[in-house]
Amino acid sequence: MDHPDGVNVDPDERFTGERPFADGRLLAHDARIDPVAARDGRGRDVLRHVLASDRFYSEDPALHPRLTGAIAESTLELDFSDRLDGVSPGDPLVLYLDGWIEYGYTRTSVAAAGEGFEYAVPTLDVWDAAAGQWRRAVANLGYPAGFPRVMTYDVTGVLSRETPRVRIRTNLEIYWDRVWLGPQIDVAANTRTTVLSPVAADLRWVGYPREHSPDGRHPRIYDYGTIDPSMPWKTVEGDYTRFGDVRPLLEDADDMYVIYGKGEEIDVRFDPSSLPALPDGWVRSYVLRFTGWCKGQELYIAHGFTVEPLPFLGMSGYPYGDDESYPDTPEHRAYRATWNTRRIRPPVR
Repeated sequence: MDHPDGVNVDPDERFTGERPFADGRLLAHDARIDPVAARDGRGRDVLRHVLASDRFYSEDPALHPRLTGAIAESTLELDFSDRLDGVSPGDPLVLYLDGWIEYGYTRTSVAAAGEGFEYAVPTLDVWDAAAGQWRRAVANLGYPAGFPRVMTYDVTGVLSRETPRVRIRTNLEIYWDRVWLGPQIDVAANTRTTVLSPVAADLRWVGYPREHSPDGRHPRIYDYGTIDPSMPWKTVEGDYTRFGDVRPLLEDADDMYVIYGKGEEIDVRFDPSSLPALPDGWVRSYVLRFTGWCKGQELYIAHGFTVEPLPFLGMSGYPYGDDESYPDTPEHRAYRATWNTRRIRPPVR
């Protein structure tokens, strides 16, 4: 994505189990509206923690003593005050939240249900000055999917000069690092997008980049320069894609994909020589897009210990019923027979 220096371009991205889903469309803004005040649920001033992406978070949440990923209710109240004076209720506006989540596990969810604990996704409330109380504006704001990243939510018609105070509440273990509003500008007029397909892709064993924290804070990051040869993780049994050149499998979203597992990587290469020259005053950003699935390996995940049944783009959900199946065309049968020839089984004990 080529764009003028000073224009920020991000894909619409967040994790949520309800509509509206993030659709990956490009969002552009050339001015950030930072809050003028920020407080946590205990009334403490946390403004300095949400003005920069610096691994200092809006709150050190009270962790649940037994349930991973659960906390006592966390509240982040933001006041944009007169910085929204120029924003009318219908003006396009997006909320940006830089942060990360500590995921729970399926066994955690089962344990939570057993003790009557209900997970509450982040919600967004606005201060109704006329009524003198908070009003629910967004029932499911979503959250950053995994390690630190910027999530987005379109708050056009929700936040404006008439509603400059907002509140985010949840009992999921989420760490907000930076929060701001971006008045949207015309993406087409301010970006030039070029799509590059891989010129090479090599599936191979690499090991496990070591986790570490450069500053003593969470989350830990991965050091690709220090590779551990093994990890105490179980083996998912099934037919994996053979090592070597897998570029043909990455050219189309066609349910013929690379199947690989723990300690393995796809080294993907792109050729930038075909990219157009940058106009004066423009910069280049990159978005790496994937179509695929990740299967967790837990007691309460459907088929969590086997590669099959294979997912596919047209499935209604996973696991799917007897009325659905992975494509059984001559092309898909040939793909499985030709590419997925690396049989992996758990070690015999």
